[in-house]
Order: sequence, then structure tokens, then C-alpha cells
Amino acid sequence: MTYEFYKILHILGLTLTLFGLFGLSSVLWNEATPQAGLRKIWSISHGIGLLMLLVAGFGLAARLGLARQLPSWIYFKLFIWVLLGAMPALIKRQPQKSGLWTLVVFILVLLAVIFAIKKPF
Repeated sequence: MTYEFYKILHILGLTLTLFGLFGLSSVLWNEATPQAGLRKIWSISHGIGLLMLLVAGFGLAARLGLARQLPSWIYFKLFIWVLLGAMPALIKRQPQKSGLWTLVVFILVLLAVIFAIKKPF
């Protein structure tokens, strides 16, 4: 598959992941109880988005010729991916800090974007 395909898939995965995280966070931030159907949609979109991010990320690495020996910045992006995967648990356990978790997600995504564009190391 082409580089552009993986790039679009990667962005779509990020969109789905953030949809799930911000949906859950916004409801809990307002101290409401999310409806079961909405919580399920947010969880599914978060999980599918994470899977798409992982598959597309490695596809992009392969297209860039980085698959045999991954540079350090990709490991940092994988660490950020793991943190984004753990965010729903943090948001559910500490709903009073939903604003803080939203800020943390923004910072993590910003770092991932910087690593992808700058490829610092």
C-alpha cells in the first residue's frame, strides 16, 4: 500500500482515538454519568483508533525504510501510544481530574506530532 494510504489511515486512527477519549472525558468532566451506548461507542472508537494508529504507524515506518532498525523517536511514539491506551482507565478512576487528563492527551499528541515531523533522534 502507498505512503499516502498509511498516512490517511494514521490520521483517521488518531481522530477515532481522540473522539473516544474526549467523549468520555467531556461527560465525566461535567460530572454526568455517560449512557451505556455512548460509553460503548467511545470505547470501541478508542480501541479501533489505537489499532489503526499502530498498523498505519508501522506501515509508514516500512515505507520510509525504517522497519529493519527503528530509530529512537519511534520508540517514544510507541510509549505515547501506550499512554493513550491507558487514558480511559485514568479518566474513569479520577473523573474529577478529567480536565487534567484532557490536557495530558493534548500534550502527548503534540509530542507525537513533533517526533513525527522533526524526527529528532
